[in-house]
Amino acid sequence: MAMFCLILLTYKFDKFNENDPSKKDETKAEDVKDIHRFYAEAHVRNLCLIDSSGKQAALNYSYLMSGEYIPDENAIMLFFTTHNITLKGANLENLFMEFMNHLIKQVICLDKRYIETKNENEPYITEIFIKKTD
Repeated sequence: MAMFCLILLTYKFDKFNENDPSKKDETKAEDVKDIHRFYAEAHVRNLCLIDSSGKQAALNYSYLMSGEYIPDENAIMLFFTTHNITLKGANLENLFMEFMNHLIKQVICLDKRYIETKNENEPYITEIFIKKTD
């Protein structure tokens, strides 16, 4: 009986430590690219968009109402309650699925002169349009 209680208490202590705010966000080497992802579970997620001029916008995923992937235009449209976002680039289908699963943390607009540095199937964004809804 004592062994069972010890194991149960150890399990509860481990579960308690999983939500430790002092732990640093675990990022991986692939985060140094233009698209950053979440790797740990969280209750609140935001999307940060950085355009080619350096202007940044942060939107909470809880206000994402719908999205569209338009392959003919190489575009993703995200409809938040306060903003409509259009992202243009290439190889966007998997990226769209990651948006729908709230996995993307940050998108940095790639300058068109650096397109040749990207791998053939790697997604990238060359234009970000942010329109505030009325």
